[in-house]
Amino acid sequence: MKKIVFGILASTNEHYSKFIEIWIENIKKFKSGTSSSLIDFYFIYAEPHQSEFSMSPEYDVCNPEQPIYYNYYSKYNINDSMMDSFVNRTICLLDHLHKHPLVSTPFDYFIRTNLSTLFHLDILIQGIQKLPKYNLIAGSPIDKLNSIHTQISGTNILLSRDLVDFLLLNKDCLLDESILHGDDQRISSLIIENLNVNLLLIKRLDFIEMNYDGDKYIPPSIIFQNCYGINNLFCYRFKTTNRENDIKYMKMLQQHMYLENFNPLQFVMSLVDNPDAPYEKTLSQNKDYDKLTHTIFQIKNNAYIMETYHHYKNVSFKYTPSNLLKKG
Repeated sequence: MKKIVFGILASTNEHYSKFIEIWIENIKKFKSGTSSSLIDFYFIYAEPHQSEFSMSPEYDVCNPEQPIYYNYYSKYNINDSMMDSFVNRTICLLDHLHKHPLVSTPFDYFIRTNLSTLFHLDILIQGIQKLPKYNLIAGSPIDKLNSIHTQISGTNILLSRDLVDFLLLNKDCLLDESILHGDDQRISSLIIENLNVNLLLIKRLDFIEMNYDGDKYIPPSIIFQNCYGINNLFCYRFKTTNRENDIKYMKMLQQHMYLENFNPLQFVMSLVDNPDAPYEKTLSQNKDYDKLTHTIFQIKNNAYIMETYHHYKNVSFKYTPSNLLKKG
């Protein structure tokens, strides 16, 4: 059976602490099932009071010998931008796991996410068993597919272990903010632009509010990302200007989604029809991508694209034996 490691970007302010509580309840629910050993969870922090690395396991009182999750603290750097901090924390955790593997089964996939994204872990672990073990990057695209500039959202970026090794070998590029700004852009672009990887899109249900530079405003709505149907839907994102509402409805979803008769569409409509809930409507984005959440694909590029649009033309990369030939 294939194994996943979650790296969850975390912080301890008033709202984030409440998101952490929901995450922990979700983890406990999963850990009480028969697949509990197939996912390890790491909350990855960089806190101002933390000057040295540390990692501490947290145990369930019902099972004091087996950690249900870990708190991982990387060294805090006051000069890091927020995106640099996200990248640094991710790389530090992966580097630690590479150098100090746990006694348990080595992981096959790594998922980097954040506190306000929730996963139906039972559906995820079932689907992961069908995926290739090597050369795979998956997630929800940022905006749309865009040749080698396709980028994967930091809400649910999934990497096979060999791609993790590629990132670690070339981590200096990830830490270079002059190439790309966003942490998720850096991670996904480094891989997609330089390896012939297999891609798989992940459906995501967004409970969000959006403002596009003042030109276009979408009030709190529920958006089906990459969805034509709800089968194999396991990822949910909560991001509006009202974080208390995000916490409230994320907690409500977590309490409902493991029920035997849970239906995401019915849950959504119950909120849209509820005058006390903030969500005004449902929308769909990239619904034609639904088929790409079931089928692995590759991005094919010609010499002109590689020469003209490649971000890393002057970089010499290191490759592991399991990495495929670089593009071009």
